[in-house]
Amino acid sequence: MFAETLYSYLTTFPGLAALIGTRCYPVKLPQEPTLPALTYQRVSDAPEYSHDPGASYRPRMQITCWAGTYAGAEALATQVNLASEAWHAAMGGAAFVENVIDLSDPATGIYQVAVDTVFEGIEP
Repeated sequence: MFAETLYSYLTTFPGLAALIGTRCYPVKLPQEPTLPALTYQRVSDAPEYSHDPGASYRPRMQITCWAGTYAGAEALATQVNLASEAWHAAMGGAAFVENVIDLSDPATGIYQVAVDTVFEGIEP
């Protein structure tokens, strides 16, 4: 399953591992999270069709960086971008950052930077 591969990659990428350890969660943070942390969720999972047998998939994942400060969320986003650039060498295929969105929650004081990334050449 691609989500498990992504989790493993993000939590072992040196720059991210140094900041979050294993605090990387599917879809949402735990109720009382330790920050900084990441969440990831599938935005789309469209197949890539070709005339060759066997379609590959192009999952678009949103990797959200959570921190108590904007600078902390930005530092995580920088590492997510670097991890995306290094995806090809480590995992094959390709990863392209498509969009970055700054968010914050005034009620909790938690800052977020959402990084939308498309992964290409992924086997089903």
